[in-house]
This record gives sequence, structure tokens and C-alpha cells, in this order.
Amino acid sequence: DTIFIIQGQRRVTYGELNQKTSQMASLLLDIGLRKGARVGLLSENSPEYVTSYFAIQKAGGISVDINFQFSIPEIIKLLNHCSATVLIVEAKFWRIVADITMKTPSVTTVVGVDSRSKSLSHFEMMCKMLPSGVRGIPFEHMSGKDPGKTVFPAVGGEDIASIVYTSGTTGEPKGVMLT
Repeated sequence: DTIFIIQGQRRVTYGELNQKTSQMASLLLDIGLRKGARVGLLSENSPEYVTSYFAIQKAGGISVDINFQFSIPEIIKLLNHCSATVLIVEAKFWRIVADITMKTPSVTTVVGVDSRSKSLSHFEMMCKMLPSGVRGIPFEHMSGKDPGKTVFPAVGGEDIASIVYTSGTTGEPKGVMLT
């Protein structure tokens, strides 16, 4: 019951974070995420970001954090470089998802988070603009799922947990793999 995240008036306890993280990790596994698969994460600092980041880890995926200040071409370049198969997107960025997924053939699933700030109909409209072969899933509609029977993959200290893109000395983003 101890508070883990404070954002404005929002409070998230360790228990709530663990429950949401398990639900999202279960969803990621249900949609076919494999251990070691790259998952793009386009979100500002928020409870949804923290939940998504830890869910990717719990599902055995590799989190690829996307700087939300990047331009659409920069985001496309990054996702293509790491061959992300799933893109988790905060509602604030739904409007650019169709442009991004049209030029990132490895992305086959977009998971929308934080639909309370935008209506479900907005998310459904965004999904209609996705290229064929790319499905859109609103996480909030899956969050009632009981992940109790989900078997999460074993993850060890040598497994890649995250790829962080830095500007490096050349000004071109470079992916740094973190275990």
C-alpha cells in the first residue's frame, strides 16, 4: 500500500504498479511478444511509462525508449534500426502513430495506453488509419484480465533489458544496450 509514484494528484502504490505491470506483461505475451523482442515506448514521464517499462521487462522484451521530442523521421529511423515489433504509445502521441507505422514494417502491434485522457473512439479512429497488418490494442480494455495463470519468461542478468539511443559524438543516435 506504500506510494511508489506521485504525479500531480495521482498516486500509484507498489501493489497497483505490480498488478498493472503483470496485466500489461500478460497482454504482451498474449499478442505474441517473444523474449528478446524490441518494444518501442513512446510516452512522457508518467505512471503509464513506468508501468509499460516494467511490463516489457516482465514479459522478457527489450524496452526501446523513444524521446518524445524526436521528429517523426527520427522515430521511424530508430524503430527500423532496432526492429521493434510492438509500439506502446501514450494517448498524447496517438495522432502520429499512423505516419510512424507506415514506414516501420517490423511494427505489427500498437498498444495504446492512458485512454482516460482521450476517448476510446479517438483510439479506434487512430486504429483505422494504421496500415494493414498492424493491429491496435487499447491496454485499458485488457487491464481487467487476471494475469495469475500467466507464465512469465525467465530473465537473467545477462539478458538485454533496454536499448537507449544517445546522440553520441557524431550527432547520430546510437543504441546502447543495457542488461
